[in-house]
Amino acid sequence: MAYRLRLELAPSVSVSTVYPSMARSPIVDSTAQAGLSLPGVSQYEPLEGVVDAVAAGSLSETAPRDVATTPRGTLELLVSRHLPSLVELEVQRSVEARTDAGAFDGATLAARMVAPRRGRAT
Repeated sequence: MAYRLRLELAPSVSVSTVYPSMARSPIVDSTAQAGLSLPGVSQYEPLEGVVDAVAAGSLSETAPRDVATTPRGTLELLVSRHLPSLVELEVQRSVEARTDAGAFDGATLAARMVAPRRGRAT
C-alpha cells in the first residue's frame, strides 16, 4: 500500500514506511487478553524509539523509503526483503513451536491453528 501512495504522491510528497518492533500499547494488551501472547516473538522497545524514528524520517532532507526503529528491526527488514522464503520458514517454525508449547491454548482466535497440531477437527 505504501508503494502506491509513494507513486501517487511523488514527487510532491515523500512517503516513508516505519517498521516498529513491539512497543507496549493497547494493541499488545488486547492481543494478550485474547490469549495470543507476543512476548518471545518480538522484543519490546521503548515507545520513544518509535517516536524518534518517525521524527528522524519526517525531518530528514530526503525521506527514507523504509525506517526500522531498532538495529534488529533493520536486520529483519533486510532479511525479509531479500530472503522471504527463509522468513516464512522461521515464522512457521516459531508459530508451530509456540502452538505445541500451549502458548495459544484457550485463544478463540487461534483455535483453527491449534486444532490440527493437536489432531482435532475444528
